[in-house]
Amino acid sequence: MPTSGLVISTSQDADLQPLLAALGTRDCITCGEALSGRLPIVTVTAGKSEDKALWDWLWSLPGVTSVDIAFIYLEDEVSPTTADDGQPSHVGRAIG
Repeated sequence: MPTSGLVISTSQDADLQPLLAALGTRDCITCGEALSGRLPIVTVTAGKSEDKALWDWLWSLPGVTSVDIAFIYLEDEVSPTTADDGQPSHVGRAIG
C-alpha cells in the first residue's frame, strides 16, 4: 500500500475552501493544517496505479501550483521479520 506525504501549494490568492472540499471527497486523503498557501496531506492508496491516478487528480484541482513529495513508502505488504538480535527488522538500531 503506497503511503505518501505530500505538500500541495496554491497560488497566494487562492481560496482553500474549494480545494479542501475536493480533498474531503477522498477517503484515502488526510489533510493537515494549511499555512501560507501550503497544505500538507497524507495519502494511502491500494496500489501504485491508484496512487498515480490520485497524483494526476491532485494536479488537476483548481488553484494547485505544485505537489511536492515529502516521503513515499511503497512496500505493498508489511511483514516484519526477526533479525539475529531478536528485534523486528524494521526497528532502527545503532551501528557499531
